[in-house]
Amino acid sequence: MQRLIDHLCAFLAGVTEFRQSFTKAYPHDDDLSVRYDQGRELAHRLTFRRYEA
Repeated sequence: MQRLIDHLCAFLAGVTEFRQSFTKAYPHDDDLSVRYDQGRELAHRLTFRRYEA
């Protein structure tokens, strides 16, 4: 259950931080990095990449 929550938090962090010039790093967990990137990508697609740097 904790793993699911971690994945959800990483995904939501990506969604909420997609307009920032920085990205969060999960150096010891590739799965969380993938979830974070998926959240950022979804946010960019929903906004038609209007805010892409």
